Amino acid sequence: MAPSPLAFQEHLPPDVLKQLRPALEAIKSSPKLFHTTYGVVNQKGGAGKTATAVTVAAIWALWGLLIRLIDSDPQMSSATYWLLQELILELTLRGMYFGECTLDQATVQTSMEGLLLVPSYENLAQVEYAQLPDTNIALRGAIADSAIPAHMSLIDCRPSLGALTASALVASDQLIIPLNPSGMDLPGLVELSKTRAVIKKRLNPGLSVAALVLTQDTGQTTLAGKIREQLAVDYPDAPRFRIPPSVRIREAPLTGEPLPTFAPRSTANGAYALLAADLLIRRVAAA
Repeated sequence: MAPSPLAFQEHLPPDVLKQLRPALEAIKSSPKLFHTTYGVVNQKGGAGKTATAVTVAAIWALWGLLIRLIDSDPQMSSATYWLLQELILELTLRGMYFGECTLDQATVQTSMEGLLLVPSYENLAQVEYAQLPDTNIALRGAIADSAIPAHMSLIDCRPSLGALTASALVASDQLIIPLNPSGMDLPGLVELSKTRAVIKKRLNPGLSVAALVLTQDTGQTTLAGKIREQLAVDYPDAPRFRIPPSVRIREAPLTGEPLPTFAPRSTANGAYALLAADLLIRRVAAA
């Protein structure tokens, strides 16, 4: 009997699809063994950070995994606004930091089956200057103590290198770094590399880079080519993925739908499906 079709399998090369199916089965059968927390981070806004976090999370959910997306960005253009629109919830990530609720209590079901969200609003920024005890390790401990059997967690980080991002880096096992190949993101990437090195040395020695995601990449400019060459030097072990420009990515948040359900046949969604598959395949291979 032929295996049942996977969402977006038409976007995946046969060799990737062949590896993805057993990887998904392994993850579903042993969620505790394979659970990984991915921090999606770039200190510069407009790099496609939230689009990457929401889209990868949604693709994984459509492949039958239980995914928790943690919104650690207090901006109104964040994952919470995208997935919940105007809905305002009392229990949020801020409440977890201030001891008002647990991470599990702040976790809500989105309209997509299998996709959970820990929402945040503008008041999350209070964490940056509240001088709370153990802020750096709070999120990591909350994920470890969670009773929700999520297969994977994703943290949509704030586009700055303050207390919230430091906490997210400590909580992450691996990083996904989106950047726009315009050259403007490179100085921020240097600063992020310095911060990652400090976090890795002091608080999270296992922190590594899972993928570099070049968003809005036409692949046709000389500058973009030079940036890819530089990334290959600076991050020799990190796979690089190209996400082509797409109007659909900008339209999807206005509808409240993730890109995979709003525009499943778009080239950008296909590129994200390849990224999502690669992350799972390499996670199982590393176990």
